[in-house]
Amino acid sequence: MENCKMVFQVLLGNTIIIDNLEAAIQYRREVVKMTDCPTLLTREGYRIRSNGKFGGLSNKAPPIEKLRGMVFGEPLPPDYNIVCLQIDDLQKYKAAFLKCNEVNSELEKLQSFDILEMEKKRKT
Repeated sequence: MENCKMVFQVLLGNTIIIDNLEAAIQYRREVVKMTDCPTLLTREGYRIRSNGKFGGLSNKAPPIEKLRGMVFGEPLPPDYNIVCLQIDDLQKYKAAFLKCNEVNSELEKLQSFDILEMEKKRKT
């Protein structure tokens, strides 16, 4: 855990990560009224330097597809694959349940129709 903190401190320094560019711009506007603003990085990959400059390709993170195999990160939890399989099974069960309800409803309609037809035949 301590090693992770050190790695992120070296990589990010005093960078603040913010959800989107609009929020980062608004945050910077408010902070610079009182003090210097650190570098801001958005989840979308935009970077606003501490001096407020941003723009150009060097300030936008490359798409994740280009980084496949080169990005490090925390490994997925051990139960991740199990949960994915369970979600898949639940989605299949839901689809089967909905189909079963649809078929049962159709069967009830047909049975009530047959009963009405039989009653008509008895009366005649």
